[in-house]
Amino acid sequence: LLATVSGDGKVLLWDARDNDLSQPSRGFMLQGSKKRILGGRSLSFSPVDPWLFVVGTETGNVIRAFRPPPGASMGRPTGSYAWKDDAVLLLDQLSANARLQLQHHVEGYCRTAGLKEVSAEVIFQSKPDPLVLFPAPKTTDLEPHAGPVTVAAFSPFHRKLMLTGSVDGSVKLFDVLQQRAIQTFFPPSKCLSTCAVSAAAWSSARPCVFAVAMEMGGVYIYDLLQSRQEPVLELPLTGAGSQRATSLAFNPKQRGLLGVGDDSGRVRVFRLPFRLSEQQKMEVAFIAQLLGDRSGRDGKGDKDKSGT
Repeated sequence: LLATVSGDGKVLLWDARDNDLSQPSRGFMLQGSKKRILGGRSLSFSPVDPWLFVVGTETGNVIRAFRPPPGASMGRPTGSYAWKDDAVLLLDQLSANARLQLQHHVEGYCRTAGLKEVSAEVIFQSKPDPLVLFPAPKTTDLEPHAGPVTVAAFSPFHRKLMLTGSVDGSVKLFDVLQQRAIQTFFPPSKCLSTCAVSAAAWSSARPCVFAVAMEMGGVYIYDLLQSRQEPVLELPLTGAGSQRATSLAFNPKQRGLLGVGDDSGRVRVFRLPFRLSEQQKMEVAFIAQLLGDRSGRDGKGDKDKSGT
């Protein structure tokens, strides 16, 4: 599955097994108070719970959302039109009322266009109301940022741990089941006008380590075991290439490697010190304590590679 989010408020799921990615297989519309559409800016799905995802919006909202699992099929609509399997799959993801609304709209389009078969492609060609085709998921607002949320990322080590970064220059650490952020970080910046966070990523080797990139320059490594507030390392973005980092990625196999992309199209790879790339004893337990897990073992099978 591929997932995308857009400024038009749609979260769309794409499945190459259903079609050639010419149309999504499912989608949701982000709505705020008074059914106001919220433009999405960043998106992250839980690595453990396939129905849970978090969206950061253009207005600074951080939204925890649950997509309902597919229910039992209500069968193929009867009548004058032959509904193909891919079209029935779209219908089956809707409530009974939305299903009828969509069916009547699409069949009206088919009468006008002289069509006898209804496929997923025909459904999208008919241009139905997006709020019917893409219902709003069940959502909860988490503590917001003061500007667009440029990044949202679930931890690969703990099912409840997540971070967000924003144009407001802050990085927030969340227990995704709680509305208030656990911790807020402000990476170094020369002045408020150049403080936007452009990217952030969790280490694939260390549960307490993450990296943050600033739009106007600077990539900082945080290690919660060493400091709950300040970065422990700044990467040297010197020499040729831009200082403005736009993306970050930890190598999942070569755990000490961190890739940094910049706005000139260049990618630099840094090797982090051993202490930032090898899991420490009791590190998973520290994260559990940070989140208030009484058992101390509430992660994604906890992935404690140190054997502790």
